[in-house]
Amino acid sequence: MTAPSASVRSAATGWQETRLKYLFEFERNGVWGDEPQGDDGDVVCVRVADFDRSTFRGGTLAKTVRSVPASKSVPRMLRHGDVLLEKSGGTPDKPVGCAVSYDGDAPAVCSNFIAQLRPRPDTHPRYVGLLMAALYISRRNVPFVKQTTGIQNLDSSGYLGIRVAVPPKNQQMRIADFLDRECAILDDILNESERLIALTDERDRLAIAQLVTGQNDDGETKKQGPWWLPATPSTWSPRKISRNFKTGSGTTPTSTESRYYDGTYPWLNSGECRDNVVSTTRKLVSDEALAKFSALKFYPPGSLVIAMYGAT
Repeated sequence: MTAPSASVRSAATGWQETRLKYLFEFERNGVWGDEPQGDDGDVVCVRVADFDRSTFRGGTLAKTVRSVPASKSVPRMLRHGDVLLEKSGGTPDKPVGCAVSYDGDAPAVCSNFIAQLRPRPDTHPRYVGLLMAALYISRRNVPFVKQTTGIQNLDSSGYLGIRVAVPPKNQQMRIADFLDRECAILDDILNESERLIALTDERDRLAIAQLVTGQNDDGETKKQGPWWLPATPSTWSPRKISRNFKTGSGTTPTSTESRYYDGTYPWLNSGECRDNVVSTTRKLVSDEALAKFSALKFYPPGSLVIAMYGAT
């Protein structure tokens, strides 16, 4: 989803070019207030954490309650369809500037890290929200991100000054309805795919457990070995796992000495023991490291590695 290109603008009948800010009645920063007091001053406060970045909606599930005096909350009460623009926060992967359509109906305000944008009557609220989403996806916000110590801030004045093209309101409504409908179908497909992946993973785990414990064997079985081990084929002879392997360990060359890590020999650490199969390592050790640290050993392909320290 991207903003219309110049060629689209010139070809699309009825589309008008304008500045983004002219699609809204106002931009108003939110308020954080104080701890809730349990009185009429308490109000739901929508945070950036309440943004759904898959549907670009937010607010319905907001649960944070703050105490805000009426003089500040009343002018900032959100209306269904308002666009909420993230002004502070962000990460390198998700820069500040995400915008969502407020889809709540209960009285609520937004936090001070968010700006409330009220769509003009001659624009379709959801279309404008999706337009803002398209701009964010295409990273049109990035030139207006200002990085300060530990946090990103959005130059909303500059960002809302960019030029966009919009169709007539009736066409805006059709576009918004189409996108929401199609995105809902894609979400259903994605959810079903994730469900099938989870079922496949469970099937694989069960198959492995059955194979290594002999549960797929139709022959005679008997209870033997530790209490937690199910009945196994009577021809099997349970024994300690350690007796099936030649065991060994390794060590870590001094991490501050770069000369130990400029070689060609793969060096596996516990943080890389998260996948079933490890084919490459992030670090390579040198001949000097092998000579200096006698605990560094070579192990053949197919070796079983167990992370003993530092794994997550």
